[in-house]
Amino acid sequence: MALKKLVKKMLEDFQSVPFDKLQEKVKGYSVVSFDIFDTLVKRDVKDPSDVFEYLGRIFNIQNFRQIRQDAELKARKRSIKNEISIADIYSEINFNDDLKDKILKKELQLEIDVSVKNKKLIEFYNYCLDEFDVILVSDMYLPHDTVKEILNKCGIKGYKKLYLSNDVNQTKAEGSLFQFVLSDLQVKPCDIVHIGNSFKADYLMAMKNKIHAIKINTNKLYLHDRYKNCFKVNLLDFSTLTKFISNHSCVVNDDYSQFGYEVFGPLLFGFVNWLKIECKDKNVEQILFLSRDGYIIKKAFERIDDCEISKSYFEVSRRSLRVPSYCNSMSYESVVSSLSVPSLTNIIQIFDSLGLNAKCYKDAILANGFDFNMHIKRDNLISDTNFKKLFEEIQFDIKSNAIKENTELLSYLKQFDFSLKTAIVDIGWAGSMQKYLVDSLNSIGINSDIIGYYVGLTKKSKVNLKRNKLKAFGYSFDCMNNDCDEELESSFIGLFETLFLEQKGSVMKYYRDSGISKAVRYEYEYNYDGELMPEASAVIKIQNAALDFVSDFNHFYKNLSFTSESDLYFNNLYSFGVFPSLNNVDTFGWFSYFNCGDKVYLAKPRSLLYYILHINKFKTDLYDSQWKIGFMKKLLKLPFNYEILYSYLRNISNKN
Repeated sequence: MALKKLVKKMLEDFQSVPFDKLQEKVKGYSVVSFDIFDTLVKRDVKDPSDVFEYLGRIFNIQNFRQIRQDAELKARKRSIKNEISIADIYSEINFNDDLKDKILKKELQLEIDVSVKNKKLIEFYNYCLDEFDVILVSDMYLPHDTVKEILNKCGIKGYKKLYLSNDVNQTKAEGSLFQFVLSDLQVKPCDIVHIGNSFKADYLMAMKNKIHAIKINTNKLYLHDRYKNCFKVNLLDFSTLTKFISNHSCVVNDDYSQFGYEVFGPLLFGFVNWLKIECKDKNVEQILFLSRDGYIIKKAFERIDDCEISKSYFEVSRRSLRVPSYCNSMSYESVVSSLSVPSLTNIIQIFDSLGLNAKCYKDAILANGFDFNMHIKRDNLISDTNFKKLFEEIQFDIKSNAIKENTELLSYLKQFDFSLKTAIVDIGWAGSMQKYLVDSLNSIGINSDIIGYYVGLTKKSKVNLKRNKLKAFGYSFDCMNNDCDEELESSFIGLFETLFLEQKGSVMKYYRDSGISKAVRYEYEYNYDGELMPEASAVIKIQNAALDFVSDFNHFYKNLSFTSESDLYFNNLYSFGVFPSLNNVDTFGWFSYFNCGDKVYLAKPRSLLYYILHINKFKTDLYDSQWKIGFMKKLLKLPFNYEILYSYLRNISNKN
């Protein structure tokens, strides 16, 4: 049985003429005949019977796929005709007439909904319309009107005649439909070339009737093996999403647009669809999308939005919300603990995190044993007596600046109505911005009802959010509310965050312009001499393609009883990040990543020989890499599960 399936698959995927040679191969004929399904028209399901599975979900009927398939077999056995209709099939289903009628109508509608033009053939089809008489020939039980509606939806028009097996009671599979076509058109077999996907019905039977046949592949899922089913999600939904992407993804040869549609798009759709459902269920009255990561999320939300909830872009950053908090009486330890700097940092980053420009304090910095090029371990600052002395010298300036920034921050916050039940939306991780925002609102006596919605929440969110009794939820993983969840972003966090980049710098602070509070932005780190760096241009392509996916999939999602489980929509990005190919790493590894001002790379290792001779440099480069699995894959190039190696190294690091 397995061998039979393998042979059948090989025959169905066999193609006698490459797509780019089709025009050359049809010259000399007067009529070009096309099969319809799996030739001119593709379905956004892996197998046609998957439609029956979704019907079972919609009507809550277990085993409906089997019921529907058995009914078709019975109808064919009972029929004395060469072909059956869908009405014949449903007459064999033992449901009451009202329910059968509803299911039948829904099946016809789903067939229309899941049908899409074959992008690889449509240009050739349109060429044929100008040069030949074009006919369509199909073995199909669907009604004539339904097939015509499918063709119209797919933009397939201009054909001379449409021949359906159930209209004329003849089939291609038996060869009689080709004989009917020849008789009806009054042409010779040598005048026709037929193009289709079925090895038997379209290829062998056409040639048996002395009609020249061109066989195309049936259903090659070009990305079927590209992304692992990492979370063991429902196979029906996984294969349907894969098929949808295969049918709709852009055909241009651009790795970044393709990645945007296949990988980032599903995550973006899943997240904003979940957000919409959550906001409706919890009666949210306004949604604030936090800069900068919230910018692309807001654009995606607007693609699917059908709810009347106020939406605003909220220009904040950890720095713009945290620095004003230093106007309160805070201990040295609490200030240092709040610093948002890398674990290996420098004095410029530390001063910026405190709200000051380090260059203005050069003498004090040097006098206390520091310089601008020195690497400083963040965790050692609290016990560093030299830094504590330096802090005491600048403490007044820190507080003075914080008072000024707090005044402007509060002016900006007052432009939003926090008496409304509010959702704030961001990529997430530790949730510190939600904490600082609530603290700022509390300081001016505003009681707010805020819920945070994040792509993911790490374990640190328990400190920032749960400990302070703040409400928040993570989509892809939620370590705050679910102890069993894992931090899934850590091994490719730089790649993850790069996808959400807004094409502007981070928010520094606020100022007033004609009575309106506005954000002051840092210079965009991906601008170089007034031009966007290549990685920024790549991100624009990724985001535009991802938004196209959101728009395309939204209509499809509504019409099927499709899962909303986050694992399905996060899967392709996780698979790409954790199980990359060398080509994947080459595509993204060279991307610059700015970690609090320091430029590092996603995954750009030196040679293995270099690291053997300079082991300490290996540790530094791996630490700096923002896609550590990609770094190891590029370095070692071995077919190995690098997730295991990464977890091992991470555990050692945590113990130390």
